[in-house]
Amino acid sequence: MEYRHTVRLYSLAALFIVIAVIFAARLINIQIANQDYYEYVSTTTVTRTVTIQAQRGEIYDTNGTPLVVNSYSYSILLDNGTLDTTSNETENENLLEIYEKIVNSGAEYTLTEIAFPGTGTYPEYTLNEEFFESTSDTYRFTRLLSNTGISELGTVIESDSHSHYLSSYVEAISSSALLDWLYITDDGETTLAVSLDDIIEELAYRYGILDSDGNLLYDNETADYLLRLRYDMEAHDFSSLNPYTIASGGDIALVTYLSEGGLRGFTVSVAAEREYCEPGVASHILGRTGKIQSADVEYYTELGYSLDAIVGVSGIEQVFEEYLHGEDGKMTITEDEYGNIISMEVTTEPKAGYDVYLTIDIELQKVAEQAIVDNIDYIHALAETKDDELVGEDADAGAVTVLNIKTGAVLALASYPTYDLSTFSENASELYADESAPLYNRALNGTYAPGSTFKPAVAAAALTEGIVTVDTLIDDTGIYEYYADSGYTPRCWLYVSSGHGHGEINISEAIRVSCNYFFYELGRLLTIDTMNYYCRNFGLGESTGIELSESTGVLAGPEYREESGLDAWAPGDTLAAAIGQSDNLFTPLQLSVYMASLINCGTRYNAHILDCVKEFGTDNIVYETETYVMSSIEISEDDVQIILDAMQTVVESGTTATLFDGFPIKVGGKTGTAQVSSTGSDNAVFVGFAPFDDPEIVASCIIEHGSKGAYAGLSVRNVFAEYFDLDYSDESEDGTGDDILAEE
Repeated sequence: MEYRHTVRLYSLAALFIVIAVIFAARLINIQIANQDYYEYVSTTTVTRTVTIQAQRGEIYDTNGTPLVVNSYSYSILLDNGTLDTTSNETENENLLEIYEKIVNSGAEYTLTEIAFPGTGTYPEYTLNEEFFESTSDTYRFTRLLSNTGISELGTVIESDSHSHYLSSYVEAISSSALLDWLYITDDGETTLAVSLDDIIEELAYRYGILDSDGNLLYDNETADYLLRLRYDMEAHDFSSLNPYTIASGGDIALVTYLSEGGLRGFTVSVAAEREYCEPGVASHILGRTGKIQSADVEYYTELGYSLDAIVGVSGIEQVFEEYLHGEDGKMTITEDEYGNIISMEVTTEPKAGYDVYLTIDIELQKVAEQAIVDNIDYIHALAETKDDELVGEDADAGAVTVLNIKTGAVLALASYPTYDLSTFSENASELYADESAPLYNRALNGTYAPGSTFKPAVAAAALTEGIVTVDTLIDDTGIYEYYADSGYTPRCWLYVSSGHGHGEINISEAIRVSCNYFFYELGRLLTIDTMNYYCRNFGLGESTGIELSESTGVLAGPEYREESGLDAWAPGDTLAAAIGQSDNLFTPLQLSVYMASLINCGTRYNAHILDCVKEFGTDNIVYETETYVMSSIEISEDDVQIILDAMQTVVESGTTATLFDGFPIKVGGKTGTAQVSSTGSDNAVFVGFAPFDDPEIVASCIIEHGSKGAYAGLSVRNVFAEYFDLDYSDESEDGTGDDILAEE
């Protein structure tokens, strides 16, 4: 046993000595014998640092449904440093091999669309007039002719005249059967210049498609592709500093296939793009990403962004950029003199952005967006049954907002017309030029006169201030004559339509029938200052607290008139303001916030669209939005209940009874009809809440030129049906039900 132990020790010692000798020999080889070689390698390698793009955080709805995620596409770039360009033959062979590998990969890709001066297939080409309608293509073409000397084949033409002779040729060829290229000088003289056939032939020689004897080296189809590709590469200044994109939009299967093929002469560029899981839905909310805007360069560079960084430029993408953007990493790449990669080292790990979870319910959002379209169709159908004009036939736009009453969480923000974020780049010019303003977020930035939806706020102020009680009666004679001496005698809507007023009426009935006369009197007794004190606390004319860009609207009063340089406030203006007219202009979301505040007995919570922020791809919450009180005014539960009861009768037996007939749950609501011009139908406004006994959500709808406020109740009804998972439908939606009761 002892002998065997000794043998093992000697064996290990011998092995150690052998290894030590090998390492010593290797060191001598590196540091002495081959010192010159390794010094050569170290001086001929090139080290460069590239950015590793961080994954941008993704966006989800309140239920964890993905709304915006990352998709990665790959572009195949021809690399002048590794592409064998020692001869036309080898360059063409390499290009065809890369092309064939791409085509035969079975992967996703899009070949670069090549701009070429001729149409047809080699060698039969005719002039491509669309090519010369592009200033950039024309410039590249004429520059190439000048740089290569091809233009010298015909009449000598100065390079700064090329654009003129080409555009002139397009004009001439359209009205002439001439086969030659014409150059029309400024003095009107016509001179023969190089023909398209001459150019094609010269390019074919230049790119090795024809040999020196003029023999075609490829079949026509291959010759055509090579001619177009080589031309486009040269026109785009293909060089070691300027790679050429031969294919884009590829998937990882394409990259893998090409890499395994042992090809040289190409590199891969990775682009992260935003993928919209519900194309065309919530576009105004989500927003888009893009290059840093010129106005924001200083801001982002101070934060350490590179100038070519992709950032949020609108919507959620912009306002939560700090969470979504992530931090790019760095990789050091070492290459030899031939462009072969020797080593790659990640020196800074990229850090993915955070995931953003919204309060939006995407299914409810879909219903809200469709509800506006259905609502407009409904109004159009009703208008067709009437002989009058300006009864809703011009309804064309609108907005719906849905709010959680108890938390201020925004559940849906719909604006119509809308657009599709996934096709924005292709349609941008048309979208910006569209007179219907599809890019405009009416839910947050559209401001509208609230009409009679304003009256519950006035009622709350009057009840709280003791101006009236539930038993107080006011005699509506139809014409309000308190300011008759000054010539101002506004009339109740009922008097305008029937010639008489509502008679003696209390506050509950005044809300149900939307009596203007009653609220003229409340406005006068309250005064504009007291009325506006309550309205501001309800959030009218104030920020809602939502994180997205919004308009704060206008709360009518002396202060606004003075700030705007308008006529001084008159007593009669208070009467108009009390029924939601005068200068009052509010956003649809403000109307929802105001109604929620009233239901909460004067407590206004911050409207918010951010639910929480989580670490990328995990459930680890790093930030959670808290609900807080933005303003508060004490209104008794009894007074609030008086108003809500009256709003419930609006839906059951008032102006929207037709739309809500047989609805499975009790709801409350208030209509508003607001005149906007003498040449268009009135705007339709409706605000509702549900369920009546324990309100959870409030929804507002505005239909531009919707004719009657009650008509806008259709959108709110459809939203309630979705939220409460109700199976409800009736005939009123197709315009065949009874017409809705008239209102102011």
